[in-house]
Amino acid sequence: MSRVAQRTLGAVLAALPIAFTLFPDLSRAPLAARVVVALVWVPGALLLVHGSARQAQQLDELLGPPLERRSLQRELAGARLIEALLTRTGLPEHYGFRLYLYDEDAERLLPSYESTSPQLLATWPPGVGVTGRAWSTGEYEVARGQAVSDETFGLSPEQQERYRRLQVVAAMPVRSVRNEVIAVLTGSSEVDDGVLVSPAGKDRHAELADVVARVLIDVLQLTSD
Repeated sequence: MSRVAQRTLGAVLAALPIAFTLFPDLSRAPLAARVVVALVWVPGALLLVHGSARQAQQLDELLGPPLERRSLQRELAGARLIEALLTRTGLPEHYGFRLYLYDEDAERLLPSYESTSPQLLATWPPGVGVTGRAWSTGEYEVARGQAVSDETFGLSPEQQERYRRLQVVAAMPVRSVRNEVIAVLTGSSEVDDGVLVSPAGKDRHAELADVVARVLIDVLQLTSD
């Protein structure tokens, strides 16, 4: 059914109930006449519904592949951009960075992108670890020396053993322009040369977090401002 025919049929079908409402005498028309109207109206309505469904299907078939391709391209571009940002930080290479996003189902911060060894990755509930603390407080959090792997940040004995070689960890909240914390960018190293937590290192860390925020919002569209 063409679009013009569909619109015409829709107008006719809409006009019939209106006519019976505005002109009550029509409801007293001979039974045969009313039966004819019903026989015309019901098939017409079914035909209109079928035509609308078909058009919707055709639209999905037309737009589906491009939309899916755009979504895949967006995900790939976002991943590549974040990977480049976390591996070219402008800080000494012994610092590893990873990005944590909060998963509401798991109720934990999950590592989504990283530039460090996989065995150092973990998931963090809010308030636990430097990363979890930064998410909860919305503030820049730092641990150095023994505080990295003792009970200071709520680590379990297993976690304390796992991270005992680390000497410094710093976690920077990633914020939208509305100042909403949308992720946490964490850096760490087994060597604490003071660079990461220096004023210049903190500024660089904050700059990275700001750029990552734009990738999450503008490219990956994980949230909005």
